[in-house]
Amino acid sequence: ILEPCQSSLAYQPPNPWTMGILGLLAEIYALPNLKMNLKFDIE
Repeated sequence: ILEPCQSSLAYQPPNPWTMGILGLLAEIYALPNLKMNLKFDIE
């Protein structure tokens, strides 16, 4: 997610949409019963 945002003027952090997506991914990553392959996909 962050690689395409580097060259964008509109979506660079701290853009609220970008930060919202990253926050949601962090919450999903922290779930206790999340399968390992999903954690690798998030990384």
